[in-house]
Amino acid sequence: MEYTFELYDFTSTNELEALFEMCFSTTPRQGYFDWKYTENPAGEAIAFVAKSNQKIAAFYGVIPERYVVDGKQKIIYQSMDTMTHPDHRRKGLFVKLARLTYQYIQEKNKTLHVIGFPGETSYPGFIKKLKWATLFELRYCFVHHAMFKLKNKKSSSSDIIVREIELSQMDYSDYLSQQHTHERGIKQYIDTAFLKWRLSKVSSVEFRIFNLYEEKQLIGFVVVKMESKQRVFLHHINIRDTTHLKKGLSALLYTLFDKLKARYVFTFCAEHTQIHNQLKNLFFIKNPLEKGPFSYKTPIILYGDQRIDALDFYAPHNWYIDPIQRDY
Repeated sequence: MEYTFELYDFTSTNELEALFEMCFSTTPRQGYFDWKYTENPAGEAIAFVAKSNQKIAAFYGVIPERYVVDGKQKIIYQSMDTMTHPDHRRKGLFVKLARLTYQYIQEKNKTLHVIGFPGETSYPGFIKKLKWATLFELRYCFVHHAMFKLKNKKSSSSDIIVREIELSQMDYSDYLSQQHTHERGIKQYIDTAFLKWRLSKVSSVEFRIFNLYEEKQLIGFVVVKMESKQRVFLHHINIRDTTHLKKGLSALLYTLFDKLKARYVFTFCAEHTQIHNQLKNLFFIKNPLEKGPFSYKTPIILYGDQRIDALDFYAPHNWYIDPIQRDY
């Protein structure tokens, strides 16, 4: 079977819907492809397709994302949807399309840095066939509502007001304006435009947003992802300073357990961060076993040039990983 390979131009994404449904056994929401591939405030996705008889047989691409690298904005790409029609699998199309994508970016930008959050089935292909490197693995940490309420007193967070808002009400321009100025290492750039795009209802995930106030002043906000009625994922924690971190998280957790009736709250545990330390203080634990709930370890993988500016791209200590970075 013969294939042609070409850069995808995204002028019409309708032809991707059938391939998506075939690969993932689900129908994307209306506008999903335009949202994900062309409306990203960091720029349009870059992707290649393989065609057979003028029909798309396989698709692979990356989306640009803004990062702060030692206080300067840089673009790092994230590997995203890999789709191969069942009739065209096991023909090396994924590897061919990925290499074409990376080569195109390298030639266009004179540099290449890509991050990925692969699932269990795609991880071996990235590592063995494309020679990506594993940065580290993130484990889940979680707390059960009964344990949290047993160990934490509500009065300790009573001066923090938690208020749920709609996406249309979100405006963190003033709050976030000074946040990235003095950051070091590699951390995703967060602003209101990115949040409104990332959390759009066009995505396949249900998000809810909670503002935290002390004496009527905004001290932070938290985005949660509704995994189910019983499980709530802390998708993005943004609290202004460490003095408010524990009280703010405690107040939020009471809201999630009381208002949303969650049984479990969980998130990724990036070791040795201030957020991780505070979650431990709030009695978040990890599953010590290799099986069962919250046991899966999420690998973070990298591909590209060794250095990004003066930093080692592959050094774990240079990275701050936020759950909101992960493509869904």
